[in-house]
Amino acid sequence: MPSYHSWNKRPGQKYPRNFQLDTPHVAGHYLHQTSFERGNHLTPDKIIPALESLLTADVSNIVRLAIVLLVEKKLGQDSTWASYVNNLPLCEDMHNTIFWSKDELEMVQPSSVYREIFDQKVCIEKEFYVIKHALVKK
Repeated sequence: MPSYHSWNKRPGQKYPRNFQLDTPHVAGHYLHQTSFERGNHLTPDKIIPALESLLTADVSNIVRLAIVLLVEKKLGQDSTWASYVNNLPLCEDMHNTIFWSKDELEMVQPSSVYREIFDQKVCIEKEFYVIKHALVKK
């Protein structure tokens, strides 16, 4: 059985095949399901070795996965994941407390939510520093 990526690429065609729904899509339902056994998924261990060797062991899997996604995004249309990566939400479209402004954070300052947000931001900043330092060394 051919993989989705080999099916998606049509010989001699500039654009890949696409899906067209003939019934309304319900949020949360699968549009397409692929097998995880074939290795056709993005995971933190797919980080390129040149970058992996620059990272310390304490860099989390979430950060490693973010790096994998950033590399795929940088590849643009040359990435086999281009159609997926191009459809990821932008930061401004994500409703996450990590992206709240100082004014928004002040609204929850008396609560434990504020402390959790603050702790998460500190953790993200530390990991970003490690990654930035590793990439600058290269």
